[in-house]
Amino acid sequence: MAYKKLDGSEGATFTITSVNSVASGMVCRNYLGVDSSTQMDQTPVISDGVATTTPAVTGITTVTDNAMLAVMIGINSSSTTITENDAKLTEAIENSGGKKCELDDDLFATAGATDTFAYTLGGSRAWGGIVMALRPAAG
Repeated sequence: MAYKKLDGSEGATFTITSVNSVASGMVCRNYLGVDSSTQMDQTPVISDGVATTTPAVTGITTVTDNAMLAVMIGINSSSTTITENDAKLTEAIENSGGKKCELDDDLFATAGATDTFAYTLGGSRAWGGIVMALRPAAG
């Protein structure tokens, strides 16, 4: 997962180069209303696991009310389905090409610890996930 703070100097396209020869998937999402000096409310939490149909992405502890949680999971498959099991998040985007990945998000109203984020896969696959908490802008 990569992120970029937009500052107005962006062109119409950008390139992300992998450091390894691996197949991957990508989704892109723009978040408005994020604190301009401290975008991350906490250090992102990364988790991964061996092949399973029930991965659980480790949660995060926020320190600011109304942080935007962005949870991404990617799997080693281009065809297996990904379903987020909890009503805590809303699916923001799922890619349709390359290795499958899904980005789910929602506001976390009161600062504190989240639960883990449970998923169901349509087949047993190795997986990786990340949880980011975006700090809201003041006001």
